[in-house]
Amino acid sequence: MGRASAEAAQTAEDFSCRFAQKADQFIGQRVGGAQRSAGAAAYSRNGYHFDVDAYGRTKDIQGTISRSAPNARSRTMQRRAGLPDRRPNEDGGHFIAPRFNGPAEAFNHFAQDANFNRGAYRALEDQWDKAAGAGKKVDVRIMVFYEGQSKRPAQIVVSYAINGEVRRRTFPNERQEKLNAKR
Repeated sequence: MGRASAEAAQTAEDFSCRFAQKADQFIGQRVGGAQRSAGAAAYSRNGYHFDVDAYGRTKDIQGTISRSAPNARSRTMQRRAGLPDRRPNEDGGHFIAPRFNGPAEAFNHFAQDANFNRGAYRALEDQWDKAAGAGKKVDVRIMVFYEGQSKRPAQIVVSYAINGEVRRRTFPNERQEKLNAKR
């Protein structure tokens, strides 16, 4: 297991315990006590909060899913996502999709394996969309892990609650499945 994977597993486990205890209160709120390094930034857009590290990499996203008419995509941001570490078989995907009022800015984009983007991640987004469409509250937190100073995520850990029922998924940003959906 790589360093990022071990760090992700421990952080996700720690978070999962806290998350399960107070899901209704915890999601969508800032995690207190963490010191932000020089050059790091935080952005709040459209009801979502993004923490970005000193290398310009998004590390943590929190918010409540809102269904809306899809925002315009930024093809430029999608093309630039993860550069210079982006691989040839990757899409410029969104942490929070335009259909959920996700911002078009660079901090909401990442280099994502095309199969992952159009397969497992899209299926997760479809699950959120279905729940939100049924009037359920969908709170999310996405933690992003990188190898070294790479601009390309190695893994993302998604914790979410649908009407308070907490779930967690860990996704390596690698080709793991056959592409079965077209965009």
